[in-house]
Amino acid sequence: MAPNGELAVAYFRGFGNALQIYVSIWNGTSFEPVRVTDTDREYASPSAAYTPDGTLHVAYKSIEPGVWVSTRQSNGQWTQRRLSPDNQGAANDLVSIDADSVGNLHVTWSADGYVYYRFKPAGGDWSPRILRNINSGTYFNYAGAANISASGTYFHVVFENWSARPGPAVGYALFSAVSVQPLGAVPVIDNDAPLIGDKETVTVTFKDLIGTPTELRWRWNAAPTDIENDSAGWKPYQATLTVPVPATLRSEDTDSCDPATLFVQLRNAQTQGQVASDTVTIDAAVEFTARASNPNIINKSKDFTPVRLANGQAILQDFNTDSGASDGDPGYTRNTLIYLEISAREECSGINTLALGSSPTNMPEPFLVDGNYFANLVAYPGTLQPGSSNPIVLKLVDKIGNERTLSTSIIYDNVKPVLTNQAAVGLSINSDPAATMLSTLTISNAAVADNLYPGRGFWGLWVANSRTQLGSPLTDETLVWTPLKAPGTTGSFSISGWSLGTGIPDAQRTPANTLSMCASSTARAILAMAS
Repeated sequence: MAPNGELAVAYFRGFGNALQIYVSIWNGTSFEPVRVTDTDREYASPSAAYTPDGTLHVAYKSIEPGVWVSTRQSNGQWTQRRLSPDNQGAANDLVSIDADSVGNLHVTWSADGYVYYRFKPAGGDWSPRILRNINSGTYFNYAGAANISASGTYFHVVFENWSARPGPAVGYALFSAVSVQPLGAVPVIDNDAPLIGDKETVTVTFKDLIGTPTELRWRWNAAPTDIENDSAGWKPYQATLTVPVPATLRSEDTDSCDPATLFVQLRNAQTQGQVASDTVTIDAAVEFTARASNPNIINKSKDFTPVRLANGQAILQDFNTDSGASDGDPGYTRNTLIYLEISAREECSGINTLALGSSPTNMPEPFLVDGNYFANLVAYPGTLQPGSSNPIVLKLVDKIGNERTLSTSIIYDNVKPVLTNQAAVGLSINSDPAATMLSTLTISNAAVADNLYPGRGFWGLWVANSRTQLGSPLTDETLVWTPLKAPGTTGSFSISGWSLGTGIPDAQRTPANTLSMCASSTARAILAMAS
C-alpha cells in the first residue's frame, strides 16, 4: 500500500499466447488492471512494493531465465529493467521486492543453488549482485522485508527449504547494504495533530531519523524540487522547524476538511534523502448555513433540538398559539420569538457553540450545539420594534476555535389586517374539468387596513372546505382551515390547484354533486396575518 492509501496487487496471467505481469490498482470502487511487461517474453512470480514517494515497483522472473523489475513513472508509463545476467539459470518461484522507510529498494531471488540480492539506494542505481551460497537443494517462496537501523540498511529473507530432513524447514538469510549511508526522517506536524485551525504557521518535528542531515526543503501538497518548493530552496536542518501555511490553504474558499500534505526532503554532503510527508486537515473557517425567520412558517424542521446552555441546562421552547396563521412571510413575525435553524453538516471539526444577539457587541451567553444541527424557537434577544427591521446577529464557534458571525433581520408586525369593505370582496370557485377535485379560487377587491405589512397589507388567507352550506363557518369547530399564500401584489388574485378534499373527513369523501368552499365573513378568517 502506498503512503496515500493506494493499493496494488501484482499477479501474472495470459495475454495472447504468453504469460504477462499485471498490477491491479484499487480506484476506490474496483481494481483497474495494468500490464507492466513487454510481450517479447513470458513472465511469472511477481511481487510489488511502494517507495515512500508513492512510486510503484514490481519484481518478477521471465520463463526464459531472467529477473526483472518494472517501475511506474510519474506520467503513468512503465519502465522495465533486467536485474540478472544472461547466463543465470531460471529463478525458483517468487521474486521478492521491498522498500525501506527512506526509499531504498531491495530484491531477492534464488537460482542455480544461490540466494541473490540486489539493492538500489534512493535516487541511485542498482548495486551489483550479492549472492549467498546455500547448500544445493530445493528452495521456494522467497519473501523479504527491509528495515533501517542506526548501523545500516538490512534485508531479511525467509524461504522454504524442501531439502531439509526430516522434513521441510524455513531458511533465513540476512543482507546488509553497508556501503550506502541512509538518510531520512518522517516529518510530524503539530505533535501529529489530525486537525488544525486557521494557523499561519505549523511546528514540524521529525521521527525515525536516520543519518545526519545538514539541510532540508519542503513543499505543500507536492514533493519539493529544485524548481518548485515552498522553502525558497534548501535551508539549514533544524530538529524543530516552523513552516508557514500558505494563505491558499487557509482561505475560506478552500474546501473544508480537505487534507493538506507537507512533503519534506533532507540532505547532507554525501546523500540526498527520500521525500517523506505528513498530512493534516486544516479547518480554516466555520462552515454552516442558517436561517432566522418567522416562527409560524410551515416549513420548519419536524424535530426541534433543545437549547442546551454551557452549564448543561436544556430548554425546549413552548410555543403558545395565538390562533393566528400557521404560515406566513418568513421575513416577518407577529411573536417575540424567531425560528432559528443551523446546519453545519460539512463543518470539519464540528460546531461547538451558538450565540444569538441583536448586535455584535450585545451577545448573550452562548449555548451548545450537538450533532452540527440546531432547530428551535428562540426568544428575540432584545425588544422588537413594530414595523421595523430588527437586527439578528448569529455567532458560531467550532471545536477548533474558528469563529464566524452572520447578520440578518426580521420585521415585527403585530397588527392584524382588517378588511376596509367586506361587502366588496368577491369570491368564486371553478373546478378543473380534467380533475374535478382541483379548483381555482378567485378573490377580488380585498382591501385591508394594515400599515405595517407593505403593499396590499396582507400575506395570505384562510380557506376551508365543507360538504354543506354553513351559516356561521367561523364558529363551526368541525372545519379545518388552511392558510394559503396570496399570489400577486394586489387585492385581486387567483389560487390554482386547490383540492376540494382538503380538510374533509375520510367518512365524508364520497361522490356528490356539490361541495362548498367556505371563506370567512370577517377579516380575521379570510386574511391570514402578514407574518
